Order: sequence, then structure tokens, then C-alpha cells
Amino acid sequence: MATVTRMRNAALVIGANGQDGSYLCELLLAEGYDVTGTVRRAEAEHDPRLAHLGHRISLHLLDITDAQGTRDVVDAVRPDVVFVLAGDARVRTAWRDPALTFATHTVGATNMLDAVLRSCPEAHVWLASSSEAFGNPERAPQNEETPFHPENPYGLARATTHEVARMYRAVHGLRISIGIMYPHESIRRHTDFLFRRITSAVAEIVDGQGRDLPIGDLSAVREWGHARDHMRAALLMASASSSHDFVIATGETFSVQQVCEAAFERVGLDWTRYVRPDQRFEPSAKNAVLTGSSDALTRTLGWRPETSFDKLVAASVDAERQLRRSGALPVDA
Repeated sequence: MATVTRMRNAALVIGANGQDGSYLCELLLAEGYDVTGTVRRAEAEHDPRLAHLGHRISLHLLDITDAQGTRDVVDAVRPDVVFVLAGDARVRTAWRDPALTFATHTVGATNMLDAVLRSCPEAHVWLASSSEAFGNPERAPQNEETPFHPENPYGLARATTHEVARMYRAVHGLRISIGIMYPHESIRRHTDFLFRRITSAVAEIVDGQGRDLPIGDLSAVREWGHARDHMRAALLMASASSSHDFVIATGETFSVQQVCEAAFERVGLDWTRYVRPDQRFEPSAKNAVLTGSSDALTRTLGWRPETSFDKLVAASVDAERQLRRSGALPVDA
């Protein structure tokens, strides 16, 4: 097992107000680190995902596609570890604006690596990647040896970023780790994503504010991990004495129907009375099952997911109902 060392002091989280970034900031603070986060827009400083952190983290405005702005932030913080989480993970959005997708993920990561090389070349950089880089693989589960064959602009941007990172590692000797993350959810996920759309609809229906839930392919299967678990893996990787690329996955798949069943069961309702087919929500065709093996990560750093599928669904539905009652985002879900 690789040696894990305590990070020294300063952590920089790019995209701190996102689902993953907010959980990561909490984990870093709990371990006693000085945390600086970046947000793209001024109003994001008041994002409910960060509100409970108060003044415990410092925030900078940053568009990671701005090379000079990125260099300025890195030079000001001089972090010991950098987590790059900025970007939109919605495949539909990527198809609408492929150029922006490449700019945010690939150009943005390149800007960050260049800034680290200039200001703090000893820092450990952790880059978020996605199982979408694998495309439609022939075999399951996928692991670190599975070849990339992306089938959408988002996956292609992630796969290209891997090559950029490998170049900076080989040529400049930077410590760069990449987490190839499979789907992970929480109450902090955007409601455009399927899991959150299901749990929020269930809360609306049980409260009498919704009537039905339009769903595409109920038989589609995927992983449904918890974002906090994935960010624990990111922190372990960035704390290690050496850099690695690891798949971060639960290794378990469940169908969309199973999510619906579990979510409605949590509130004592029969899912078949409310879920209706709607072709607008049909996913793009994909024959293979995207599920990952985290065996290498477990062997090397001891990581395992802590949140089961049933616990994830139950906690998410409960959090949705609490959010509707109080208007405040639950921080412990």
C-alpha cells in the first residue's frame, strides 16, 4: 500500500461551489487544511452549497479558461495541493456547445497545470475525469487499462485532458493524479441530472405539489455512488506520496426503475402510479454497461465506498423533503 502523507497547509479547489467541490471543501476543513476555492460568477459566492462554511474558506472569482487569471490565483495562493473540479458534466449541454466544453475542461486544465508549473511545481494536482471517456466499452467492468473511445464532446474533452496531464508529468515531472469518476449523486446535484430529478419529483408528489414523473428508459442501468465517497477518494489520492490515475466507482449497477422503486418506497407510494414514459428523456443509445472496478484504488490507498445504494436513495429523498420544508439545503446528506 502506498504511503499517504498529511498535506501541508494550503489547498486550492477549482469549482468549489459545485456538488463535488462543496463536499471536498468540507473534507479538507475537517482535516485542518487552509482552503481556498474558486467560483466562476460573483453570485456563486452565496451558493447554498457553501453557505454553511461561512468564512472558513477563502473564495476567488476565476474563469479557468482565462490563462492569466488562473496564473494570478495560483501565484496568490501557492497551494500545496490543487483539485480541478470546474466544468459542466451534462452530456446534453456538451453537445449544445462542444467548444465551450473543450475550453472548460481541456483548456482549463492546461491553464492550471501551466500555472502550477510556474508558481508551485511541487504541488500535487488532482484532476477530475469521467467514465464518459470510455465511451461504449466492449467489456465491463472498466479499469485503468480500458482504452478511451469517447462518444460525446464531454467524454472527448476528458480523454484529451488525460493526454495533456501525461505530457506535463513526463516532460516537467509534475505530480498529477486523475480520478476517473463514475456517476455520483447527492442533494447537491443539479436537478437536470436524472437521480436528482427523481428524488425531487418524489418529494413534490408526496407533498401534493407534483402529479407525475416523466422518465425515459426505465431499464437503463448505471452506477449511483455518493459524491462524498468520491471526494474521499480524491483526497486520498492527493494525499499520497506518489501520483496515480485511478477509477473511482462503486462497482454496482442499478436500473432507473430500481431508483424509482426505492425513492417512492421511501415515502410509502407505489411508483407505478406516478412514473410515465416520456421519449424526451431517452438517453443516447449505449449498448455496454458503464461500471468501474476500483480494485487498484482499494489495493493502493484502501478506499471503499461507504454509502450503499439504498442509503443513498433514502438519504436523498429525506433531504429533498427537508429542503422543501425549510428552504435550506441540508448539509449532512
